[in-house]
Amino acid sequence: MKPITNSDSIISGLCREIEYIKLRSQSIMISLTYCKNQSLIRRLNNELSHLNKRKVSIKEMATILETQCMRNSLSIDLLNEIIGRTLIKI
Repeated sequence: MKPITNSDSIISGLCREIEYIKLRSQSIMISLTYCKNQSLIRRLNNELSHLNKRKVSIKEMATILETQCMRNSLSIDLLNEIIGRTLIKI
């Protein structure tokens, strides 16, 4: 069994964060469907924008890890798959 390395724990943290972004985005989209308050709509749209920017940032980190540190890594493949499944598209 391969020991867990720092890069593996970083990737697992990024996977958890992407999953949070996915779930929170779903919740925001449902809220926007029913929301009538313009102030709340703006706030939710701002949060959605922030989540999208964070997703882009994580995608960039995954690309850097893949090209510089972890070629042919299943962990990076998993992270990229999870990123691809989130609701907000890059």
